[in-house]
Amino acid sequence: LSIGRKRSLTNYLIPSISKKSINVPESFSFNVGFIRHKANFLKKNDSVLVMGPKEALYRDIRASFMIPKSVNTPNILRSNVQEGYYIKDYEFGRNPDVDDFSAVFLAYNQLEQMYERNKKDTLSTEHVLSDLCEQVGSQSSFSEDELISSVQSYEFPDNINKSFIHGDLFFRNLLFRKWADEVSIIDWSWSRNDFVFADVYLPIHMYCLETEDKDVFSQMVSKNGEFHDFHSRAVRELGEQMYNNDKVYSGMPILYLLYSMATYSDSELTRLSEELLDNCIDSD
Repeated sequence: LSIGRKRSLTNYLIPSISKKSINVPESFSFNVGFIRHKANFLKKNDSVLVMGPKEALYRDIRASFMIPKSVNTPNILRSNVQEGYYIKDYEFGRNPDVDDFSAVFLAYNQLEQMYERNKKDTLSTEHVLSDLCEQVGSQSSFSEDELISSVQSYEFPDNINKSFIHGDLFFRNLLFRKWADEVSIIDWSWSRNDFVFADVYLPIHMYCLETEDKDVFSQMVSKNGEFHDFHSRAVRELGEQMYNNDKVYSGMPILYLLYSMATYSDSELTRLSEELLDNCIDSD
């Protein structure tokens, strides 16, 4: 049974129901199903059968080999990508509130070692910016020339780093454990080798999406307001992993928004990025 939601032309959410047969281990009898883009079936002994698209399952399984012990995440006990499932420990906990960034910083502390251990490439920021301006200029309301002219007024590090990242790091993929000073990081189905800054700025980007607060990125760019404080702390935590120093650069939120417009093709997040970028440029 697969339960999802479809958006109608009038923007009401209409439930949809479909049915699908799957092969599961004979010894594995689940009693509760939670259906999203992946399905998680709970077993009574606190393990979970996860089924879904093979690409997403593969990324989850690959991540289990890349994650150091410093990261709290459910263990994968058995897997079979061809059959489209894996079995993992069930993780008890609760999601933080959308504006509770303490969980984000607890996650940053855990992920630092992973970024350092799996560092892949160091790229010229100038070249990355040039490529992003060209790509975004061809698919948005901004022209390439306008973007190139605008970014010249901001500060950027000379180079930026790629490593293995979570790829979907925000409050719904964080769980406070029994004690509020410890979190688990779940759902690695978007994990990949990519820019470390993608993990750093996505939590605040998703905050903007959930709360419709459009001033967050302009505060980080102008280095003024409560979200400048967030930005400064994030850089203290992970600046070395992002770009090999702990200086706060006004252009990094701009770079992230360009990256998100180029990466998250035609989505709510892409459209929000364009609006946030426009706000940053107008407020400068």
